[in-house]
Amino acid sequence: MRNDQPMPEVYARQGFERVEIMSMSKFEKETGLVHEASNFVSGNEEMAYREPELPRAPKEVLEKLALDVAEGAASGPWTESSLPDPIKFNIPAPI
Repeated sequence: MRNDQPMPEVYARQGFERVEIMSMSKFEKETGLVHEASNFVSGNEEMAYREPELPRAPKEVLEKLALDVAEGAASGPWTESSLPDPIKFNIPAPI
């Protein structure tokens, strides 16, 4: 509808009536309605906060990785030593 033309008959038959709102804030308080165009500022929408989820690897990938590490530790530099002392290993300590 336009404000400079009479209300179309189809709306008048449905019970609509033209009401002039002199104060939008007073109208909002009286009716409990919110005029979105008056109150909405783009970018200020409320968003539900969610804790970020940590990415999880599939069970098969974790099992394969565990087996790979176990095999590497069983027959790699962790168990070999060129020194006669079996307590010392060939892997240098991180700095």
